[in-house]
Amino acid sequence: DPFGHKRVLMDETHVVNIGRLPVMVNSNLCWLRELRESDCLYDSGGYFLIRGMEKV
Repeated sequence: DPFGHKRVLMDETHVVNIGRLPVMVNSNLCWLRELRESDCLYDSGGYFLIRGMEKV
């Protein structure tokens, strides 16, 4: 390894929650994209919902 020596200290792995990221409405990661029915036919998404409020 050109950057130094690698030494394993522990073989255990743990899941650590660093934070939460908001997901844009109607993006590929949004679960509302899968729904066939929508509240508004003209809602194209492109905004975030944070604590129940829209953030653009």
